[in-house]
Formats: sequence, structure tokens, C-alpha cells
Amino acid sequence: MPKNAITDVAQGVWTELTDADVTNVSFQNTGLAPVYVVATVGAVAPVSIHGAYRYVAGKGEANAALVDLWPGVDGGNRIWGWAKSPGSMSVSHA
Repeated sequence: MPKNAITDVAQGVWTELTDADVTNVSFQNTGLAPVYVVATVGAVAPVSIHGAYRYVAGKGEANAALVDLWPGVDGGNRIWGWAKSPGSMSVSHA
């Protein structure tokens, strides 16, 4: 299911940023708090921030292939965000 929306990232809880399996995604941190972003296989939440990238306010990726961002996650097709304080991410994918 395509998505083009702002997604709230709850404090201290993994929030799925994608709405379906994807191969490419665009996202930007639209909040003030840094957000850690990581890929998983399927709709299974990560258990830690290991392997996650930290995106500060205004930073993100444009039409990035998940395989290029997380080559160590074989078959990665979902992305998740985690923040120490409430945050938000603009997310777009086909």
C-alpha cells in the first residue's frame, strides 16, 4: 500500500514507518528529536538500536533502496523508527 504521510514516533517505542513491504523509501526527520531508523524483514519490530542509523532534524534519505542502506539485513523490506523523545518522520513509498 503506497504511503505519503507524516508518522509520529512514540518515545522509547519502535514505530513502523512503512505501511507494507517496500524496496525503496524516502523519509525525513520532521521533528526535533533524533530518530533511529532500521530495516527488518516483515512487520517484526527490532529489539535494539544496533544497526540503526541516527537521523537528526531535517535529515533523511530520498528514494533509497533498503538493500543499499542495510546490506546486512537480508530481505529487509520494512523500516522502523525509535526516539528518546517523541518525534515525527515524513515517509513516502510506493
